[in-house]
Amino acid sequence: MTKVQSKVIAIGAKEDNALELASPKGETKERWIPAQRFALIFGVIYLASAIAGYFMIGIKQFPLVPNGVLMIFGMNPLHISIHFVVGWVWIFSSFSKRYVIWVNIAFGIVFGLLTVFGLLNLLPFLGVTGLADPDNYLHLFTGILGLFYGTVGARGSSDFDIADELPLDTSETNW
Repeated sequence: MTKVQSKVIAIGAKEDNALELASPKGETKERWIPAQRFALIFGVIYLASAIAGYFMIGIKQFPLVPNGVLMIFGMNPLHISIHFVVGWVWIFSSFSKRYVIWVNIAFGIVFGLLTVFGLLNLLPFLGVTGLADPDNYLHLFTGILGLFYGTVGARGSSDFDIADELPLDTSETNW
């Protein structure tokens, strides 16, 4: 084997059909499932919007005074802080296949509820005011994607095997 060949990263298949990357030192890394990629991307988006919100609006009169707009979204310091926490939770959960699915489901449900509450005008303290507020549609979109990537879209279709999801031990059946 030449030096060039030893430095090439080899791609092989594991028993459970998940691709594995092997480094020249023999260390392996499993590839990320779609739920992890979604959580990382949306975590970065929510964190970036929070940081931009802090720079544009600041934290004066924390927490409730709606005092600014970020692009088309009404914001106040409390709303920005919630985006900051959501962003970090999604980013940190993206490094664990086990936790990312639960976080995606939980955030999907929470954002779905926020959509309903926003449409009913129950969130003016967050700067979300009524049916025409763009935040409602952002929350709806985020909630739907969170639920999707926490359930059927979590693992992707290329490596999905229903047998992996069944909790039953079929080795001891009498049929």
